[in-house]
Amino acid sequence: MPGLSCCMWLLLVPAATDFQAKADGAKWRWEPEHASVLYSLMRASTDYTVEVIRKKNTIGDLTIRVLDDGKVLHAFDGHRGTVFATEGGVLYYAEFSPIATGCTVVAVDLKAGKQLWKTRLKGMGPLGHTEYTNSVTLEVEDGTVQIKGKEAGGDYLEYVDLRTGKTVGHRVFRDKTSSFLKK
Repeated sequence: MPGLSCCMWLLLVPAATDFQAKADGAKWRWEPEHASVLYSLMRASTDYTVEVIRKKNTIGDLTIRVLDDGKVLHAFDGHRGTVFATEGGVLYYAEFSPIATGCTVVAVDLKAGKQLWKTRLKGMGPLGHTEYTNSVTLEVEDGTVQIKGKEAGGDYLEYVDLRTGKTVGHRVFRDKTSSFLKK
């Protein structure tokens, strides 16, 4: 820019967010109403039709379909705790079991009809157990997918880069595995 010195120009360039520092400084906040397919459905982009279908002769099994002008762009299996979001023509959703540890996040380019990436989260890591609960929330913000997980073994926050699918920030808030495994 004419008239600006080298140092002043650097001040105009936004600094990259350090998502690990953001995770390290975050306070745990859990909003259980955000951990549901209905919450995701109500917040989904109005650029697409989103259908949630209960499969015949099943209890709890769902199919979530994203459509444009009646054409199915992508469909995936889920349950009442399945969470997803659309941003800029990309669908992001969490694959996880409500009764087992772990979560995988998937990104799908809706226009091209292809999977961009699929990332297994660090989450709580592998845990042995005989009973378990697992819920997650998913938000798209600041160039990342922000996932909060509330598992029987602990709570975590994880940031995944929208473009690469790589974890850029992760924090465990309450590790309950030592007391959990003693039960």
